Amino acid sequence: MNRIQREWKMHEWERILVQNGWYKHRSGKGSHQIWTNGKAKMAVPRKLNSMIALRLIKEHNIVVG
Repeated sequence: MNRIQREWKMHEWERILVQNGWYKHRSGKGSHQIWTNGKAKMAVPRKLNSMIALRLIKEHNIVVG
């Protein structure tokens, strides 16, 4: 399996989420933001490392391209 190993800056990650139909629901407590697509919600840390990004991509079927 070929995995994408990279670090995303927050503005890049936000662009990817918006392209996949997600929008920022609110800022969470502490260092997280809450995003939703109308059906599901996810908490995204402000300091996003590659392993967390890969988990979120897989869990929420996010297309990176």
